[in-house]
Amino acid sequence: MRKNIYSRLIVLATTAILTSASFAADVQPSKSAVDDAIGGLIRDLRTKQNTQAQQPVVVAKVSLSPAKPSVSNANADADLAARYSSFARAMIRAAWVSRPDIFQQGRARVEEFLKGVVTQASFETGRFSSGLAREACNFWGMKDRSDVGADKMFYKGEYYEKFQSVYEGCVGYMKVICRDRYRGFEQCMADKRAYIAHLAKSGWCPDSDYVDQAMSVYDGDKQLIDQAVTAAAEELYHPTQTTN
Repeated sequence: MRKNIYSRLIVLATTAILTSASFAADVQPSKSAVDDAIGGLIRDLRTKQNTQAQQPVVVAKVSLSPAKPSVSNANADADLAARYSSFARAMIRAAWVSRPDIFQQGRARVEEFLKGVVTQASFETGRFSSGLAREACNFWGMKDRSDVGADKMFYKGEYYEKFQSVYEGCVGYMKVICRDRYRGFEQCMADKRAYIAHLAKSGWCPDSDYVDQAMSVYDGDKQLIDQAVTAAAEELYHPTQTTN
């Protein structure tokens, strides 16, 4: 009996170490905290999905009384808000490191660009819940082209870029949109819809309703996305006012 307990403890400890390592953040100033935060959110999301899959189906009774926000809905909203916040922080730092020149266009244009990027990522991943997001830190469905310095992951019949952290995934995205086929995205930064439309027209997705579908996510999560982007920009532009 005691040996079984020891064995279980060893397994649990090993699992914890491997899980932590798989979501380890880059060892770079102001990036580790971002990766740790969203990495934890992704792990929490995976745990919740596994737990929900094991729960029995319950037939709910229809209530005629006015609906009231439940605690679970409130928690879900808080989780999504935290997810947007952490992701926006990682993305704006990746943009700053990858293309500091675009920040010369001014904060308003940068924030609008970032809203487009975050909206596209949320749409592509089903609000950060897809397998590529959880397993490969690939938030845009970027297929492997061997030009962004990442690993690759076989997913649904094709190879996709696989990154070791959220920040690396965001840097990879910046490399992708700097390919020749997406040339000129900088001129579309002032409008998130125009930015997403430019990518779609340049070959990102052939679906005629891609832009409308992506923007429907923004319309539904507008407050959360706007708040996340504004806070992330504030941290980057005025770090002494937002950090301890």
